[in-house]
Amino acid sequence: MYKFAINRPITILMAVMALVIFGMKSYNTMPLALFPNVEFPIITIQTYYPGAEPKTVESKITDKIEEAVSGIDGIDKLISTSYTGLSYVIVEFNLSKDLNESANDVREKIGAIVLPFGTEAPIVKKISTAGEAISLFVSHKKGDMNALMKVVDEKIKPKLQRIKGVGDVDMVGFQDREIKILVNPYLLNKYHITATELQAAVSSQNFKATSGKSINADKEYLIKFLGDAKTVESLANIEIKSGLRLKDVATVTDSLSDIDSYASYNKKAGVSLSIMKINGSNVIEIIEQTKALLPELQRLVGEDYDLSLIKDQSDKIMQSVNQVKFDLKFGAILAILIVFLFLRNTTATIVSALAIPTSIIGTFALIDYMGYDLLT
Repeated sequence: MYKFAINRPITILMAVMALVIFGMKSYNTMPLALFPNVEFPIITIQTYYPGAEPKTVESKITDKIEEAVSGIDGIDKLISTSYTGLSYVIVEFNLSKDLNESANDVREKIGAIVLPFGTEAPIVKKISTAGEAISLFVSHKKGDMNALMKVVDEKIKPKLQRIKGVGDVDMVGFQDREIKILVNPYLLNKYHITATELQAAVSSQNFKATSGKSINADKEYLIKFLGDAKTVESLANIEIKSGLRLKDVATVTDSLSDIDSYASYNKKAGVSLSIMKINGSNVIEIIEQTKALLPELQRLVGEDYDLSLIKDQSDKIMQSVNQVKFDLKFGAILAILIVFLFLRNTTATIVSALAIPTSIIGTFALIDYMGYDLLT
């Protein structure tokens, strides 16, 4: 090999220059991360069965899911837990199993299960180590939680999701809009109505349905029945029985769902939004784009809302990058000095001075080609 290098110096020079050029290009385009992207072949299955006790959840849902997924090839462990109204199953595959293939197999098996009436569709998720890039906190100055939740869901979250490289926006302290019907049991008893009859009456008079279609020689029209209530008042005026309306036996309110999580900042309640990156994306770019978007978000939501940046990894990452750069430079200088002190040869010293950075820069091209991040 060394004979080829001596006999073909131009060829070797061009190869080294190509390696350096591609290495520099890869260094400027490679994603930065504090930790490596590791995907464990673990799938979780969450199934909600509102109102059911743990034993019922286990027999009606958990056992069926376990039986369905147990036939999938490559399973290492199968762990399940049944709570009140919730079934949680963890499927751990062998490390050699592809995560996307495993998720597709699980979804296929889950789709064939017949679950009890009232059960929500199972949620299949892959365990991800993508990590959190940046976190924001939003609060309402006057404490109007209804307005805050609407702004977060309709204005802030969609904007953040459109940032390149963002995989998900995890919200803590968020509550969905919920129309609550608070029934007075004494009034139900007074009018001789059961809770089941009341639920059936509300459901039958508040729904959308396709009623058929109309076809002519040129076009086909879908006919839809729009029987859902447009306002809280119209829902409250639903007739339960002759002369009796829903508002006569219950209080209908436009409210929020029950609190599952809570977030506060500077003693103010609000919503925390954690921006999660996609595996392989550049954390620094996501953070810079998010920071650039903050003024636009503040103008979008108005002066009644406080928008704060509460967590930012860019400083830590750049500090680590600068420390690595210093270590590389310091190590190269020491190596060159040691070569000169021992060999006392200028030519050998120049060769080592060129070989050390060339080999390091060329390594970036190989790292980028293999799909790894530039860890700090």
